[in-house]
Amino acid sequence: MRDEPEKSRRVLHCDMDCFYAAVHMRDDPSLRGLPVIIGGRPESRGVVAAASYEVRKFGVHSAMPSSRARRLCPDAIFIPPDFRRYSRESEKIFAIYRARRTHSRAPREPDRPDPRAQVRVTYF
Repeated sequence: MRDEPEKSRRVLHCDMDCFYAAVHMRDDPSLRGLPVIIGGRPESRGVVAAASYEVRKFGVHSAMPSSRARRLCPDAIFIPPDFRRYSRESEKIFAIYRARRTHSRAPREPDRPDPRAQVRVTYF
């Protein structure tokens, strides 16, 4: 194990790739494992804001026109975005970041999660 300098820089990375979809799947377990798209309606000029991992297999990604996403995955479930809800959930996540940042700890091995944390800290 490499010794970490006393005042090292820490980078905290949280993969929130499909965050909007994950919020809906958490709150409605019937959506888990299904191709979920958060965004505008495919019948109009909607755009994909977030795509679950299940729908990404079909080539759907954020910023794609919803009409194209529908063609790529006809069985996708489209849910309109709820930005207030995402903002509330995001604040909870950032509160964890802030709490983790204010606690000093003994150095840990690189890429080894802290069992007391809900976020993973990796030393670079």
